[in-house]
Amino acid sequence: MNVVQTVGYLHRLPEKAVNNTVQNYADFELEVTSNFRQSDGTFLNTILPMRIWKGGCLEILDHAKINDIMSVKGRLEFINGEMMIIAEHIEYLRPK
Repeated sequence: MNVVQTVGYLHRLPEKAVNNTVQNYADFELEVTSNFRQSDGTFLNTILPMRIWKGGCLEILDHAKINDIMSVKGRLEFINGEMMIIAEHIEYLRPK
């Protein structure tokens, strides 16, 4: 089973991919903080590459801004030798 879920801050808004196929997707980045301290006492921040299909991209552009906290559930894929999370479900975790 290939399922991944992570919580982090929107680091880069989705940018529609320019290609010569019928696939409509966009790539964005989420900055996540590790659960455990490093040897120097700090927490490691990692920027994870994400891919989302057209409808989800429009939703993020309509409702989110940089540094919004969000939860992403999806699957891992290796594209051109690099790991990427394919986002299938997004939740916004900000107070109303």
